[in-house]
Amino acid sequence: MWLGRIQSGLTLALFLGTTPAMALGPEALYSFHKGPGTPSGTLIQGSDGNFYGTTLLGGEDGEGSVFQMTPIGTITTLVSFSETNSFPASRLVWGGDGNMYGVTSDGGSSGWGTVFRVGTNGALNTLQEFNGTNGGDPEGGLVLANDGNFYGTTFAGGSESRGNIFQVTTNGTITSLYEFTRATATNGGAPLAGLVLGADANLYGTTTQGGSGSGTIFKITTTGVFTLLAVFGGTNGHGGSARLTLAGDGNLYGTTQDGGFANAGTIFRVTPDGTLTTLFSFGNTNGASPKTELTLAPDGALYGTTSRGGDSGFGTLFGVTVKGDFLTLFSFSAVDNAFPQTGLLLAKDNSFYGATSLAIYRMVFGGVAEVIAPLSPTNGLHPRVGLATGPDGSLYGTTAEGGRYDAGTMFKIDPNGAFSTVHTFDVTNGMNPRGALVVGPDGSVYGTAFSGGPNSAGTVFRVSPDGTFTTLASFGDARGANPECQLFLDQDGTLYGTASEQGTGGFGTIFKLPHGGDPSILGSFDDSNGATPEDGLFLASDGNFYGTTAFGGASGAGTVFRITPRGDLTSLASFNSANGAFPAGTLTQGTDGNLYGTTSSGGAIYPYGTIFKITMDGVLTSLREFQPPDGYSPSGKLISAPDGSLYGATRFGGTATNTPVSGAFGTVFRFTPAGTYSQLAVFKNADGAQPLAPLAFGPGGNLYGATTFGGVEGAGTIFRVVLAPGLTAIAQGQDGMIRLSGSGPSGASYQLRSSEDLFLPIGSWHLLTNGVFDVSGTFTYSEPAVAAPSARFYRLATP
Repeated sequence: MWLGRIQSGLTLALFLGTTPAMALGPEALYSFHKGPGTPSGTLIQGSDGNFYGTTLLGGEDGEGSVFQMTPIGTITTLVSFSETNSFPASRLVWGGDGNMYGVTSDGGSSGWGTVFRVGTNGALNTLQEFNGTNGGDPEGGLVLANDGNFYGTTFAGGSESRGNIFQVTTNGTITSLYEFTRATATNGGAPLAGLVLGADANLYGTTTQGGSGSGTIFKITTTGVFTLLAVFGGTNGHGGSARLTLAGDGNLYGTTQDGGFANAGTIFRVTPDGTLTTLFSFGNTNGASPKTELTLAPDGALYGTTSRGGDSGFGTLFGVTVKGDFLTLFSFSAVDNAFPQTGLLLAKDNSFYGATSLAIYRMVFGGVAEVIAPLSPTNGLHPRVGLATGPDGSLYGTTAEGGRYDAGTMFKIDPNGAFSTVHTFDVTNGMNPRGALVVGPDGSVYGTAFSGGPNSAGTVFRVSPDGTFTTLASFGDARGANPECQLFLDQDGTLYGTASEQGTGGFGTIFKLPHGGDPSILGSFDDSNGATPEDGLFLASDGNFYGTTAFGGASGAGTVFRITPRGDLTSLASFNSANGAFPAGTLTQGTDGNLYGTTSSGGAIYPYGTIFKITMDGVLTSLREFQPPDGYSPSGKLISAPDGSLYGATRFGGTATNTPVSGAFGTVFRFTPAGTYSQLAVFKNADGAQPLAPLAFGPGGNLYGATTFGGVEGAGTIFRVVLAPGLTAIAQGQDGMIRLSGSGPSGASYQLRSSEDLFLPIGSWHLLTNGVFDVSGTFTYSEPAVAAPSARFYRLATP
């Protein structure tokens, strides 16, 4: 076998025997971590004191998760669901065996959902699948009855797909107890909420349809005897997703998301014999749209959450007595702790615990709520921009999501490889940055946010060396909207860029932002001259700016444009699929004076994207068409090396010996002035997947970049591809010859040496050959194998 990827000054060892060649891979410097996602049901607490919950989305594959939170707020993802059983839709329930049980609303061989069991150690077992006949799309979770079996509802399924009520045993046997049909429409249909066990050992629930059209309340025995108790009438609410709660008086209490005098929801009581009473109607200022069940406390009162309303409109926590006396306890006001998504759990410490979309919080009696654990990764996730190098050699970039407000972050990797978060974006200062950063001479970092800001249409920002964040401009209407470009910073401190939407023509703008001034519009796109510029501008040697639009032009497949510093906008060329389609980034200028770029799709033979050249007077030439083994759908602009080579990345594909196309998730490539294409690295998910951003030259003259997905938890990586001379493959053939190949800068000199003693000084190693890398940046060498010793070391270096 051979060991490792080789760069200048390192060695490659061959242990004699047949050794397959392998492709050079990227080196993941940092992997972003995912949070569990937004909880889909009220938390439960175990005998170990830890809290457990489910998320509808999130997890490694975005299909949902089961997570654990310790009392001090440490969150661990126990299970990441996949397509086979996905989207756990409600709270877990403890079984008598100490395991947790739940349902997924999707997945299974029929796609109707599953019943699962999970241990506190994360061991997951799918007990049964819904098949449509026995129900489908369970949304309300399970309840454990006195007979030791679990019971629940499905929103769909049954003979008429109107939902049903089912029983499931601990070994997974599902029995349909009652099926909602058109013939029994007055009884209800399409139940979203789960069941609750009454004081009489019967099960109670609600439906969203049927009755008089607004849903019903029902009782069912464990043997399937169904009784209609009450009918919602709209003014007193509509049946929704909140399950009922049994209080100490033997009656059942619940909430409706709408209805009542302000149509903001109600709190109601229903007796076991079916008397329905509205106890309270929400009026927005005291809360609105309660979606979850009430929680009974030792004081006999019921506590709950509203998803909207309150002082800031972000939702509330409230208490209500069984007589209907109501009190708003807390109004959510912070962006990172708003819009409660679950009911309240009364924990062993006599505090209430719940979850918003971004955090798990605790409320003590009296109404003080505090964040216990953020659910959004503080370092961010899913970077989709190129990196920028600062004066000190640090690399700067952004993530499109994550951070305290799930609006993205700015990060820095210092020359020693240490990762730190520089800034967390929020709604007011910008959200979801997608464009690469640019670093000014003083170390200030400039960039664009795709959304957020005063008009929710994006911003231009600066982060000074001391970390001070400043919003320089905001977008909306005539200025354009949703910038996703890298800015261009000139010597006077003026910034130039593009906004991908709106403007006077409705299809995006080109803007200018003087240092300390207000932005002005240099040009607007009107579809005929291009639409949706997704990247910034390139200042060419003639003093004009050049760029691309992803759409518009003669065929709607994008354009190349030129704009002068005073705003004269000219469409130079239109893509038509045969010569490429939907350019992936802006342009770069080659050593020959021409402009180069890529398209993410199109091509005369293969529809996977192209590398193209365009002269400054608009002559467009397609130089190469991508195929899946090369990698396909190139992403981001090309960057130019001093030797004239161009470097870029593809979002998908790529292959090498012993690596099938299905196991590759994008590539890094080099394209030489002579037209030679070389695959430098193939992403295999663990080191990253789907690089969406342009590459950048960083420390040591190597390539650095970001992948949007892949890595340890699928949230993206920061990677490096070493461009220093390196051995890329070594193998011994059946003829006994040892064949080596390597790569390095085109035209650069190299020396290949060997030794049987790894620890000899390099000057004592045997010189096998020397030469220069060919125009494609590669070399090959063959020599007979030696009979002994059993190991031999090779070293490739520049003189």
